[in-house]
Amino acid sequence: MGWIDAARSAGKTAAATNALTWDEVIDLYHSVDIAYRSRPSSAFMMHDSTAAYLRKLKDSQNRYLWEMSLQVGLPDRAFGQPVVINNDQDSALTTAKRLVLYGDFNAYKIRDAGAVQVYRADELRILNGQVVFLAIQRSDGNLADTTAVKYLRLA
Repeated sequence: MGWIDAARSAGKTAAATNALTWDEVIDLYHSVDIAYRSRPSSAFMMHDSTAAYLRKLKDSQNRYLWEMSLQVGLPDRAFGQPVVINNDQDSALTTAKRLVLYGDFNAYKIRDAGAVQVYRADELRILNGQVVFLAIQRSDGNLADTTAVKYLRLA
């Protein structure tokens, strides 16, 4: 999960080394400035197994805390914010893992260096009657505003 590691900042460190609480997710949410929380591009991002873990958290009356989407094609929500599943995120509930991101992901900028280059090679698979195409695109990205996205990590 190195795509945003170096640029983002800590929002909350969990008390445990192998568990999360819903209160810690709330603390992460409030660690991001309200100017970013109010933007439509703000969202939570986590691995699918982390989402499954958080979906199982219940209140004292045995009711789930997770807000399931009631419409097909719309993401589930936490505190009214969309939850994006990214299986490149950390997922193991072990020490120092950064399990949940929250913030305005429009602050992450992608730069494409040059046009897409497409190559065609007829000779590589000639015996099978195949043609090989290769496309190359040089790109990079970085979080332009380090206060826009924060993470929740285990102790």
